[in-house]
Amino acid sequence: MNIEAQKLMERISGLRDDDLLRMLFIDSAQYRPEAITYAKAEMMKRAISFDPTDQIAADDSKLELPLAAVGRRIWNAIQVSAFGIGCVIGLLPFIWANYYSYNRMYDGLSNDFSSSFGFPFDLYQTEGGWGGGPYLFLDGLIADLVLAICAAVCIGWVFKWLLRRGGAKQIVE
Repeated sequence: MNIEAQKLMERISGLRDDDLLRMLFIDSAQYRPEAITYAKAEMMKRAISFDPTDQIAADDSKLELPLAAVGRRIWNAIQVSAFGIGCVIGLLPFIWANYYSYNRMYDGLSNDFSSSFGFPFDLYQTEGGWGGGPYLFLDGLIADLVLAICAAVCIGWVFKWLLRRGGAKQIVE
């Protein structure tokens, strides 16, 4: 057995029971496969149950998860859904801008003037007076949708990249 593997086994055998459980079930993604294998072997050597459905250790005391572990679980969930969160964040400005434009469509105008709304392209226009009616601009609607979806996808990618870059953890040596 090489020296590095021997040091890793010694280090893992020196961990407390709850640290071994945390290593296997909460933070397993940040460890090398050899470290996980050694941790499982150490748990078996100590006669500690490591069934994920059974969170009771051999001495019948429940494993208490600290607040930091809960925070890590939330952080991992955010990282997994980072792209979707980024897309929603990217769509919100377009939704707000079109809603604001719609609400401002009739501000200060009488029925004799035409008015329109839409951001960044006009989506809808009303002609003033008795002679005109409302018009839906299909090309403006399509252009707005394409622009909003492209922006949302780009922001989703950037958000995912930032979270992956900022959330990198060091692997046990």
